[in-house]
Amino acid sequence: MPDVILQKWEFSAKSDGSSIVIPDGCRDLIFMAKRGQQPRWMVSDLDNTVYSVSSRAGDYMKGFRLRPGAVIDVEALLHSVRDIDAQGDIADRIGSFTILSRNMSEALNCLGAVTSPHEAARNLGVNARNLQRLLKPTGRTPAAWLSLARARRAARLVLEGDLSDAAFTAGYADQAHMNREFRRWFGATPGQVFTGSSISKGVRLSGYF
Repeated sequence: MPDVILQKWEFSAKSDGSSIVIPDGCRDLIFMAKRGQQPRWMVSDLDNTVYSVSSRAGDYMKGFRLRPGAVIDVEALLHSVRDIDAQGDIADRIGSFTILSRNMSEALNCLGAVTSPHEAARNLGVNARNLQRLLKPTGRTPAAWLSLARARRAARLVLEGDLSDAAFTAGYADQAHMNREFRRWFGATPGQVFTGSSISKGVRLSGYF
C-alpha cells in the first residue's frame, strides 16, 4: 500500500441515520453506493468545520484516507477509478496521482509540535513566508494547521478525563481560548466532547495529530 494512504475504512448503514464528520486534516478517496443512485467515486475536501452526512439502510461507502499534506490530481485520479468498483486495485491508482513531499510532511509534523508558526519556521530553518508558500498547495495556512493539531490533541486529553489541565497541556493561553477553538473545529464545547457526543468518536480516528 502506498505510503500516502493513512487508513482504509468501510461503512455499511444498517438503518437510516446520520453521522458527524469533524475536520481531521485529511482528504479521502471515497466510493459511494447509495440506494437509488449510481455508484460513484469522489474526493473529499479538506474540511474546516463539522458537518453531518445522512445515510439510509443499505448504503455502502469505502474510503482511503490520505495523509495530511497529500497533493492530489483529483481529475486524473477520479478518471482512473471511474470504471472500477470498491474491490478494484485502488491503492496503485492513488499512488500514481498523489504526491506527499518530504518537506511538506516535515513542516506539518513540526507545526503539530510547536506553539506558533514562527517557532515552526525557525525549527525548520526557513522564514515565515517560505513556510506559508510550502503549505499553499494544501489551501490552509500554517496557523490553521497548528490550530487543528492543538484542538485534536486537546480533545483527546479531554476524553481521557483531563478537563482541568487540557488547555495548559495542549498549549492554549487559557480555558476560554480552548473553548473558542473547540467551537471552531468541532462545533462543541470541551464538556460536550467529554460527555460522549458523536464528536468524541471523530477525534479518536486517524488524522492530523
